[in-house]
Amino acid sequence: FSYNVPMIWTPEEIKKLRLILKLSPKAFGEFIGVSNRYVNYLENGDRTPGKPLQILLNRIEKELKEKEG
Repeated sequence: FSYNVPMIWTPEEIKKLRLILKLSPKAFGEFIGVSNRYVNYLENGDRTPGKPLQILLNRIEKELKEKEG
């Protein structure tokens, strides 16, 4: 079993995902298990998500796409 991380999440993609979920940076941070400050770092490009966070973001995105149809 292996889970490939198909993409590196850009700051714009992270912010877009948060906005699609209609969450504040604080609520999004709580949802993905990081601080509000770290969400801001990610969205400003000051930090890049590590592999576990990329996998989580991919999973969230996949769930959203499956709900859409």
